[in-house]
Amino acid sequence: MSAGSGTAPQREIRGGTGVIRLLRFLLSGAAAAAIQAGLLYLLTDRGGVWYLWSSTIAFLAGTAVSFSLQRGWTFGDRTSHRLGRQAVSYLALALVNLAVNGGLMYLAVELLRLHYVVAQLAVAALIAGETFLLYRIWIFRPAS
Repeated sequence: MSAGSGTAPQREIRGGTGVIRLLRFLLSGAAAAAIQAGLLYLLTDRGGVWYLWSSTIAFLAGTAVSFSLQRGWTFGDRTSHRLGRQAVSYLALALVNLAVNGGLMYLAVELLRLHYVVAQLAVAALIAGETFLLYRIWIFRPAS
């Protein structure tokens, strides 16, 4: 568009604007969590699989779904040359966050005496903020 047309030119930002990107991040995370919880239930209650095996399988499936959505939809990365490095970094961060989640849950429930559901909501919000930032500046940063 020309500058004199009265309409501001639109900038295309890889993965959308900041607000759109954040909404996509949250929706992608919710979809992955729903898949993880659903698969855990199906494998354990319907399939008779031991809950720890079910939990591991569901965690890996949720992580794969989350990675795919975050990479392609949230951050708009459709390149192939960085896929392997991004996948390994993403899984490493997921495992670190799993440990951080456990540690913060213990502190919130045992030391602060929060109800475990309230504690999980607070911990999830903290981890989501940290994760979004690390996805943006480390795992899915624009190619230089």
